Amino acid sequence: MSKETPTEVKLEKKPYAGVCDPLVSQLKSCLLKSDCVLKEGHLPSECIKDQALFDSLPDECRHLRKALWDCKRAKVRSYSKP
Repeated sequence: MSKETPTEVKLEKKPYAGVCDPLVSQLKSCLLKSDCVLKEGHLPSECIKDQALFDSLPDECRHLRKALWDCKRAKVRSYSKP
């Protein structure tokens, strides 16, 4: 007789799980190459959250951030549809 322990959790697979992962990876890479991180010594999260730092990021990083936001929003919308 096998009983489930409280630490065992069965996760339901979502249809769009991992769909935004390539964008996350590209954004991380872009941020790590940016002057905000390399020259100014900020954390990548600081470069994203602080508006002045975000505005100093290369266009590529800003576009990737927008694309990631759009991707996540699309995932949320797809889950809420019946």
